[in-house]
Amino acid sequence: VLSNPAARKMWTGVKQVSMSDTEMDAHWWERSGPLVEPHRWVLTRALVKGESTSNEVLEIECQDGSRKIISNSAVPVRGADGSLLGAILLNEDITLLRKTQEALKLTQFSVDRAVEGFLWIGPDAKILHVNDAACRLLEYTREELTAMTLHDIDPNFPPEGWPAHWDELKVKGSLTFESKHWSRTGLVLDTEVTVNYLQYEGNEYNCAIMRDIGERKRAHAALRQSEERFRMLVEEAPLGVTVLDEQRRYVKVNRAFCNLVGYQEDELLGQTYALVIHPDDLSHNRSLTAKAICGEIPGYRLEKRYIRKDGQVIWVTINATSMALPGGIDHHLVAIIEDITERKRLEGTLRQRERDLQAALQERERISQDLHDGILQSLFAVGLTLEVSKSLMSPRARKKSGASLDQAIDQLNRVMREIRNFIAGLGSGLLQGKDLPVALQQMLDSLKEHQATRVRLAVEDRAAQALSAEQSLHLFLVIQEAVSNCIQHGHAQEARVSLKMLKQGVRLSISDNGRGFVQKTAKGTGHGLSNMAARAHKIGGRFRVLSKVHGGTSIVIDLPNEASDVLR
Repeated sequence: VLSNPAARKMWTGVKQVSMSDTEMDAHWWERSGPLVEPHRWVLTRALVKGESTSNEVLEIECQDGSRKIISNSAVPVRGADGSLLGAILLNEDITLLRKTQEALKLTQFSVDRAVEGFLWIGPDAKILHVNDAACRLLEYTREELTAMTLHDIDPNFPPEGWPAHWDELKVKGSLTFESKHWSRTGLVLDTEVTVNYLQYEGNEYNCAIMRDIGERKRAHAALRQSEERFRMLVEEAPLGVTVLDEQRRYVKVNRAFCNLVGYQEDELLGQTYALVIHPDDLSHNRSLTAKAICGEIPGYRLEKRYIRKDGQVIWVTINATSMALPGGIDHHLVAIIEDITERKRLEGTLRQRERDLQAALQERERISQDLHDGILQSLFAVGLTLEVSKSLMSPRARKKSGASLDQAIDQLNRVMREIRNFIAGLGSGLLQGKDLPVALQQMLDSLKEHQATRVRLAVEDRAAQALSAEQSLHLFLVIQEAVSNCIQHGHAQEARVSLKMLKQGVRLSISDNGRGFVQKTAKGTGHGLSNMAARAHKIGGRFRVLSKVHGGTSIVIDLPNEASDVLR
């Protein structure tokens, strides 16, 4: 009979209508069209049964496929006699309201299950609503918290300070700060809180999002302690410590390094390492540093020279490593520097002493060789001539002069023995009246002083006693040469010297775990091996060398029991 424009707009294009049954949670769908029988919709009930119905929800599908949700109410209109004249139908489009409600439900579901604690707080600091995470953090139930105020759980917001906080929040709209909250069991939680000012339907709210940052604060505290320990370790270290950036500039130096190079800290920071490195060592050092900083190698160890501020040249050992420092500094080169100037001086002195000793030994060797090959051989020839002359003498002449001739031959043999003893005694000063094991141990201790190589000595008494003075001297010099080589050239970590008695004679073996060498290419590069081989041959021994690159070196000299005959 009558409709307003809103009703006509709402029902135009309607295709289907359904009604929600809250008990059955089901929909009944019917095509709109002429009514052919009593109907169940609110309008039908009002017209047929005279019943009033309020706020029945209809879902409408329109011709264009869109949907509307309508709140439907109907009131019957009766005449003076009570007869039904018609009905008044009130429709309200609640589509937007329903969508908003669904969104709010989803939001509420998400908030209730969020990891952070959510609290809705009113202008009077009363807690209006909380989510599950807030309950877990504070160890209260939702009912307990909503009966409390913020002052009960946060000592940083006493009642007298709350109005100022609320006014500040209204002005800024949002605040983030760190605070502390008390749990039900008395635990004090370190928290980070973000609060937002909200207005909804004329009411004011403070929505607070609370995060437990206790673990983060503990991690930060541990990091700060680690940084402080690192700083103290670097600063108080007895060795020099430097940190270089990718441009090879000093970004950190400790007191020991400043003392080492004679510069103040502010004179070094920002400068490149070329300030202190000897020019002759700069090129090689620059190549290694570049490889370490870019990650091509993890680090390096290098001996090189520094030039102090006063111009003095010193030797240092540098152990450099590319690493990430506390605080997230990446790709920096941390170096530990040790002054080895005194060690280098001692090594130079030792090498000079070795050269002097070798020269003296070679001179002694030359003298003994001259005595052996010259005088001794001449005397041997004289003795041989006398023996031949004696054999050619007639019995009468032998009877007359034989005794004198025998006496001369005996005296000649005695002189030859004394010369042999003298030759053997030319090098016996090395032993200084000590037995062979003691002399060897003292010599090895001297060689490995200030060196990282460990040398073990194993000498059997029977083997040492079986050697003559000349054999002891030559084996002593072979051991000295071999161990010196394994330290200086082989860079061995460990070496072993063994002298033992075998059934067929005495065996000397010297082995190490150094870097070894290729024997074919080693020929002609030095006299060490040839000297050792010559000494072994001189005392009647057999000389062998076994070596492999990165597999160590082994030297063996076998002295058979009959070797003593060679020395006659």
